[in-house]
Amino acid sequence: MKYCTALQYTDAFSSETAPYFPFTGDSKFAVELHPTGEVTEYTATIAYELLREGEEGRQKVDSVKLILRAEGEDPTEAKAIMKYNRRKNTLITELQIPDYDVEAGFRLGVVDGNTKDKGTHSISLDFINKNIPQLSLVGRAK
Repeated sequence: MKYCTALQYTDAFSSETAPYFPFTGDSKFAVELHPTGEVTEYTATIAYELLREGEEGRQKVDSVKLILRAEGEDPTEAKAIMKYNRRKNTLITELQIPDYDVEAGFRLGVVDGNTKDKGTHSISLDFINKNIPQLSLVGRAK
């Protein structure tokens, strides 16, 4: 596979009145994939779905799936899944590439939503490999 990338952005340093932020104007990132003799076609699929989880489906979960496929002599597939639980305020991401035995992701969310009344805010970050947490970080602030 041959690929080419292009990045375009507004240069804010050319004007002193522009706010200091990396992307102050129109920005563009593009990737071109060109198949070689081994791969005949690339396919990318993006799908959104509103899921209902938890007891009696009371929790709404936004799910976005990105599936990349390479067709040819030895077809390959990779999946990236992002889920946001609106009630628990958690974001879960997964990356799956079965042909290379890769299954990883992370989970970011509020540790306890009831701590808002007490003036304490907590978040957790878990790094996951094959559905087993490998590293968990918890941050608290008053």
